[in-house]
Parts: sequence; structure tokens; C-alpha cells
Amino acid sequence: MKRIALFSLLVLVSSFVAGAEYKSMQGQYAISGPTLMDAPADEKKDRVVLFLEGDAARDIYRGMSAQAKPEVCTPDGALTKNAGGVSCMFDASDDTYTCAIGVHLDSGLAVHPDLPC
Repeated sequence: MKRIALFSLLVLVSSFVAGAEYKSMQGQYAISGPTLMDAPADEKKDRVVLFLEGDAARDIYRGMSAQAKPEVCTPDGALTKNAGGVSCMFDASDDTYTCAIGVHLDSGLAVHPDLPC
């Protein structure tokens, strides 16, 4: 009975993995503390911020259900969407997408990437 249950679980998990389409992406990352720019020297570097561009950022932006809105620090015509530790922007002036994703390294929980202007 245990073998049947294990086999069923493996089939179920493999069907989810097989259904996902993995794609390469463009971007950078930074290991930082809460302050991304001009951080104090003694600030603990306890988070990673992933900066994504191109198709990955576009797909994430389009997949977010948050309402797109202009922000103070964005260029004219640019819209942002925020959800937890994910912040994405679409700039209509040059048809580009960018995303920043913050993850706390100690807990693995999402943290909003407070991006400076």
C-alpha cells in the first residue's frame, strides 16, 4: 500500500514539474541589508535582491494581479506593480520591463526591495 501511495505521489509531482516551462533569464543580484544605496558600514547583509530584465520581467509583471500604477521615482509613462517582495515596472516609453525581488536570507521570506529613487 505504501508503494502505491509513493508511486502516486511521484507521478503527481512529476506532472507538475513537467508542466512548468523553465526559461533562461537576464539580470543581476546583490547581497545587501535593508539599505541598497549608501548603506552604513555595520549594516547586516541579510537579504538578496534579484534584478530581472527582459522576458522574465515581462512575464512576471503580466502575471501579477496587483494594479499597475505610476510611482514617484519612475519615469513618465512607467507603471509599477508591487506584491510582497516583488516589485516590477513597465516603461512604455521604451517598452521595457524590470523587476526586483527581495528575499530575507535568514528566513527565506519575501521582503520588499526598497529601491532608491
